[in-house]
Amino acid sequence: MINTSMIKRIAIKYCMERSTMKITPIFIVLFFVVLFASEVKGQALDFDGVDDYASASGGLANNSNFTLEAWVKPRNFTSYNWVIQVGDVALGASSSGYLTYLVDGSTSGSVSTQLIPLNTWSHIALVYNSSSGNKYTLYYNGSALAVTPQFSYADKFPDNLTGFYFSRNAGSEGWTGGIDEVRIWGVARTS
Repeated sequence: MINTSMIKRIAIKYCMERSTMKITPIFIVLFFVVLFASEVKGQALDFDGVDDYASASGGLANNSNFTLEAWVKPRNFTSYNWVIQVGDVALGASSSGYLTYLVDGSTSGSVSTQLIPLNTWSHIALVYNSSSGNKYTLYYNGSALAVTPQFSYADKFPDNLTGFYFSRNAGSEGWTGGIDEVRIWGVARTS
């Protein structure tokens, strides 16, 4: 079922933010999210964690700062649970529900000490800022988090920023729950 008010909201948001974004296919990506999500409840999309996801071509400029953000409402956690993936960068939760990110598959990334509560809306974000001491910063409800690098290259710039996935990564680790207001910026945003 397609919620036309959601499509209008996405189109308006796209037009208002397009001048500050460096991503031209974002409207197409969000349109596909609306088309392929299993359910639309209110304004959010609900994913089953198994086979509900969206993907599209396009990407961010290489060697630039960026921000990935979304509102999420998880129902459960299994394996890794990815909300957004752009190229080789993924934002989501660990199997225990800790906010996490991954860069270039398993070569770099970090896990925070912040649990994402089940059945509650939370805002999550990942910011890459090339001029910052810690190049990647995870945010939870507007607050920057301390992270524990899981790999020796935790500040590595991703090899690839082409291709979008929502509610899973390029593999099969999907998100179970709601996702709303996904935003992908070509700038390093702050809280």
